[in-house]
Amino acid sequence: MSKTYAGARLRRLREERGLSQAELARMLAISPSYLNQMEHDSRP
Repeated sequence: MSKTYAGARLRRLREERGLSQAELARMLAISPSYLNQMEHDSRP
Protein backbone atom coordinates (compact mmCIF):
# COMPACT_ATOMS: atom_id res chain seq x y z
CA MET A 1 0.00 0.00 0.00
CA SER A 2 1.49 3.34 -1.00
CA LYS A 3 1.51 6.27 1.35
CA THR A 4 0.03 9.50 -0.03
CA TYR A 5 0.71 12.65 1.91
CA ALA A 6 -2.08 15.18 2.39
CA GLY A 7 -0.16 17.90 0.55
CA ALA A 8 0.37 15.76 -2.54
CA ARG A 9 -3.29 14.77 -2.56
CA LEU A 10 -4.38 18.39 -2.16
CA ARG A 11 -2.20 19.44 -5.10
CA ARG A 12 -3.43 16.57 -7.29
CA LEU A 13 -7.08 17.42 -6.59
CA ARG A 14 -6.46 21.13 -7.26
CA GLU A 15 -4.74 20.37 -10.56
CA GLU A 16 -7.47 17.91 -11.61
CA ARG A 17 -9.96 20.74 -11.25
CA GLY A 18 -7.78 23.11 -13.26
CA LEU A 19 -7.28 25.58 -10.42
CA SER A 20 -4.18 27.62 -9.72
CA GLN A 21 -2.90 27.99 -6.17
CA ALA A 22 -4.10 31.60 -6.18
CA GLU A 23 -7.61 30.61 -7.28
CA LEU A 24 -7.96 27.86 -4.68
CA ALA A 25 -6.47 30.06 -1.95
CA ARG A 26 -9.03 32.76 -2.75
CA MET A 27 -11.86 30.20 -2.59
CA LEU A 28 -10.60 28.97 0.80
CA ALA A 29 -9.94 32.50 2.12
CA ILE A 30 -6.28 31.72 2.83
CA SER A 31 -3.08 33.16 1.38
CA PRO A 32 -1.48 31.49 -1.63
CA SER A 33 1.75 31.12 0.36
CA TYR A 34 -0.09 29.21 3.11
CA LEU A 35 -1.65 26.90 0.50
CA ASN A 36 1.81 26.33 -0.98
CA GLN A 37 3.12 25.36 2.45
CA MET A 38 0.20 22.96 2.91
CA GLU A 39 0.89 21.33 -0.48
CA HIS A 40 4.52 20.82 0.52
CA ASP A 41 3.55 19.40 3.95
CA SER A 42 5.25 22.30 5.73
CA ARG A 43 2.07 23.38 7.56
CA PRO A 44 -0.76 21.48 9.24
